[in-house]
Amino acid sequence: AKPKSLKMPSSYWIEMSCGKAALGVFVNFLAGSLYMSLQRAFPTLKYWGNWKKIRDEAEKGYEAEVVRRAQLNSAEYAGPLIAVLLYLHSQGVGEEAALAGGLILAGSIVHLWGQILVGPMMQSAGAAPRYAGMVLLIPVLQAVTSKDVGQFSAVNLSRFTPVQAA
Repeated sequence: AKPKSLKMPSSYWIEMSCGKAALGVFVNFLAGSLYMSLQRAFPTLKYWGNWKKIRDEAEKGYEAEVVRRAQLNSAEYAGPLIAVLLYLHSQGVGEEAALAGGLILAGSIVHLWGQILVGPMMQSAGAAPRYAGMVLLIPVLQAVTSKDVGQFSAVNLSRFTPVQAA
């Protein structure tokens, strides 16, 4: 059974399921990684074969450093966030974590693309909602993982038990 005490009001515009939030975080991570790869590759195509010049071109400039740091931070957070969100989704957690999922996704997008498009001053604007979403997930994770282990396993494994013929 879902923990009823953690139900949040449905008036938040940013609510979404843990599964959709995980998908959004993954797509954001993928888009950031592709952008980083293309941002480094295309300016250097004119120097094909001159590897030292390619490296120098790809690593020069303050903008390249900001993009690299933003994408690296996105990559560091994406894996654990996707894992937690998918775990909660697999456990049937819905509206208990809807606000947290939305905050995590919004923060991930603003943190990465805000820095790429606007500059490093957007780092805190993206980090704050992402951290707030993670903090909101703590009681939900605690409630889901503190269930009686025997009962918890039986509920989850019941769909894999072979059906006996009557």
